[in-house]
Amino acid sequence: MDERTEVELTVNADEAAVDEAVHKLWLNKELLAPLLKAVIPEYEDHTVEEIISMIDADIRRNDPVSDARSLYAEDRGTEFYSKTEKLSRFDVHVKSKNPKLSGEKMLVMLHIDLEIQNRYYVTDKGAKKSYPPEKRAVYYVARELCSQLSYSTHVTDYGALEKCYSIWVMVRDVPKVLQNSVSLIELKKRDLIGDTPDAAENYDLMSVVFVRLGSEVPENSVFEYIESVNAGKTEAVKKYVDIESRPQVAEEVKTMEGFAEIFMEKGIEKGIEKGIEKGSERHLIDQICRKLRRGKDVPQIADEVEEDEIRVQLICDIAGRFAPDFDTDQVFEAVWKELVEA
Repeated sequence: MDERTEVELTVNADEAAVDEAVHKLWLNKELLAPLLKAVIPEYEDHTVEEIISMIDADIRRNDPVSDARSLYAEDRGTEFYSKTEKLSRFDVHVKSKNPKLSGEKMLVMLHIDLEIQNRYYVTDKGAKKSYPPEKRAVYYVARELCSQLSYSTHVTDYGALEKCYSIWVMVRDVPKVLQNSVSLIELKKRDLIGDTPDAAENYDLMSVVFVRLGSEVPENSVFEYIESVNAGKTEAVKKYVDIESRPQVAEEVKTMEGFAEIFMEKGIEKGIEKGIEKGSERHLIDQICRKLRRGKDVPQIADEVEEDEIRVQLICDIAGRFAPDFDTDQVFEAVWKELVEA
């Protein structure tokens, strides 16, 4: 077995273990609340403790549960499926009170899907090229909205539809120009003719949030919070939420320290440094440079190299500085420095 294969097997095995641990960790309401406060507008004026009390409010208020179980947001089922569409899985899937629309006599919920992604560009099995994460996120949030209509009872009450969020936390391989950024994609009304009253609550039913981490983490930020939770840094997590009075949550955060140590011990970062990722990236850039010399445009290049057009555009923007030669070495050095390294 060669070195590349050994490292890839190590990465796959360890990442599977980490994914499982992260899935359980973010089901803790106490850990989910600071993230929701930072990225969901409905919660920006509420305290973390208030948000904790809102998560699964419709389920928890009258449901007798043990102390251990009440620590977790209810996992609302992580699969959505129909006979004519592919099976997909949510990482973390919960409901939480919508404080802007709820009142004393009416409880309105938000449906929230949280996806923790280790890599920014992903290629599914059988696919020829990586896909833009934005398209997958929109697909997820649309399916979440559609799933609220009951097929089994044939009830089609569109008035009962509640707002859905799909939150995507991009942890690794984020292009430098996107690092340490948060983007909200939402439905907005624009009158083409006339000026009509706005009733956003009737159509503002789907939003996507992208949280993109960077190699340098700003202090006192949502990026620091997410990185601290995933890395098991309990002292840093305490700045954002009270886990001292919740020892079980604190202990679960601490377990992530062990996964961080495993990654270092297995040499995943060393494998990257030895050129596993660099080799793949350089090959792609070499292909793009060859096609730029032939005068091809971005859509055509993206199709021929079977890569996401946005990613190809970023590379071509940098490569343009080195026209007309498009020297592969120079372009690669610039791309690696600006889009990969901090």
